[in-house]
Parts: sequence; structure tokens; C-alpha cells
Amino acid sequence: MTLRFERLPLMEVTVRLAPETVLPFGLKSLSRYAAALDERFPEVEQLEQIHSGLVPRAFELGFGRLIGAVFADKQRTISLTVQRDLLLLSWTLGKTDYPHFPALKDSLQWALERLRAAASAEFPNFIAANMSYANYISTSAQPTGKDLLTYIRPEYTCPFLTDVGVIHEQNVAWQDARGLSLRLHVWATGGDGEQVGPNGFYIKTVTGRGFEPSAWPDEQLEANHDALLQLFPTLITQEAAEAWGMKRT
Repeated sequence: MTLRFERLPLMEVTVRLAPETVLPFGLKSLSRYAAALDERFPEVEQLEQIHSGLVPRAFELGFGRLIGAVFADKQRTISLTVQRDLLLLSWTLGKTDYPHFPALKDSLQWALERLRAAASAEFPNFIAANMSYANYISTSAQPTGKDLLTYIRPEYTCPFLTDVGVIHEQNVAWQDARGLSLRLHVWATGGDGEQVGPNGFYIKTVTGRGFEPSAWPDEQLEANHDALLQLFPTLITQEAAEAWGMKRT
């Protein structure tokens, strides 16, 4: 099944891979990785804030020590984050439209092949992967239960949610019969103050799984993507599907 939307308020798509052991990374590695990725990701920045890993992992984060780097395309809409316990490819809304999953997967595989060839030490296999989609809905005031129920079916919302009650955050995670982990995360932006930013809320869907060590977990990445395609139409309302121009093929 393929989903297409004419007006989906998509803000970000991410694909994450967790290595079996920590990735080789340091000043020398950064230079080699930058050269290896320059063709598609010429913009390079040191990572300022570490991302949460997919599996528990202890590694040294000493003062002045590099924790990772972000390699981005010229438009800075597709980027690759490399940190010791995580490889993350993301598309964010910007100058280019969402290229869709096959293109993201191709970019990730291309980058991984070049990172592995440029690494100063053995590049580990991967043992877990997840994927997420984040959409953003603007509202005229602080979002309420009524706003959320316009887009999300009641069975996926808090049972005590009311039409007038202001939304702050809802985060629910579960595992399906296939052993696949799924998550629906909703959080609001804005507020009553003048400096708190626009009013609205994010709807983020996430799926992930662990697996046996793999140099390129193509099957698992496809399964994660398929699971999100199956989940999203079941949690949004008919009103949302029509407003966003959802089509199944």
C-alpha cells in the first residue's frame, strides 16, 4: 500500500539506526567522513546536543570531546547525524518537498557505504532501527481537545479529554502482535504569553524494532515504513483525511 497526501502538514521525517557497538568518531574521523560525504552532504557542523539512542549504551563524553556531527545537503533539508551510538537521517520542511521514503533510504545507504569505507576502525553492524513522521497543525488559540479530536480518532486520545480542555502533551507507546513497537506522541506549542510562539500541536508517529546484527537492515527499514503507512490511516479522522487529500494506491 502507498499513501499520498495533497496537503499533509508534514514537518519532519527521520530514520534512525543503532550500532551494535559505538561508531568510530573523533577529529580525524570527522575530517574523513566530511570528505566522503561531500558529494551529497557538503554542509558540516559539530553536533551541539546529543540525541537519545535507541538502545542503552555507555560511552565517554569528556569535556571538549566531539559527540558527533551533522552533515547536510546544500538546502539543509536532508541531513545525516553521526554520533557514537546513533546514525540518523532526516528530512525537515524547507526549500525542497519531501522526497519520499525510497529516496531517504537510498541516501542513508549511500552515506553508510561511504562512512564505512572512510572509518579509521572497524565500522559496526546495526541492531535496531526506527522511523518517525511529524506533522504540525496550526490553531487560532491554544489547542484544545476539540482541535485534537478533529484530526485524531477518539480511541487514540486520552479518555478524559474534553472539548475545551487545553492540550499539553500525550505520549502513548505499545507493541503490536508482530512485536513491533509503536508510538503516538502529541504535544502543543504556543500559550497565553506574547513570546511563546505560534499556537498549534504536533502529531508524531514512531515505529521501531530490534534485530540480529546487520550491515544494512533493508528488510527492517521497509517493515518500519510499512507499519507507519498502516498505522496513520487508522488513527486520523475522516475529516483529517479529506482535509489533507489522502489517497491510497
